[in-house]
Amino acid sequence: MKKYFSIPLNYREGTFSTEKIEDFSGESIDIEYLGALKRYIVPKYKVNALICSDSLNYNPVFNVTYDGNGIIKYIELHRNKGTELRYINFYDPEHAKEIFYKYSCYWGDWISEKIIERKEKISRLFIDYIYEYD
Repeated sequence: MKKYFSIPLNYREGTFSTEKIEDFSGESIDIEYLGALKRYIVPKYKVNALICSDSLNYNPVFNVTYDGNGIIKYIELHRNKGTELRYINFYDPEHAKEIFYKYSCYWGDWISEKIIERKEKISRLFIDYIYEYD
């Protein structure tokens, strides 16, 4: 099974299914499904990533959200029983650090609460800090 999506980096304000996006020009994020593998190509940043999926979705549906200036904000994949965030457009390194900090705090708190709820002993919990934006 092979399916191809071309998602513009600039479009109109709002949230759109990739099936509804038409008549665009300019740079795009290209996502190619190759069975259980997905290839993401972002020409603007010269990035090409190959991701292995744990479960195959034969009917992937992407929703793309654009801000008031028509600049891509994020891409969500709808499959199986839920929604997965697949791409976030960070405006600059400071914006990325802010979002990751909020995300890390949220999940760190959640993990801590779950650990505290349990009665068993835990030997160690490791949290790594990684900063890389180039």
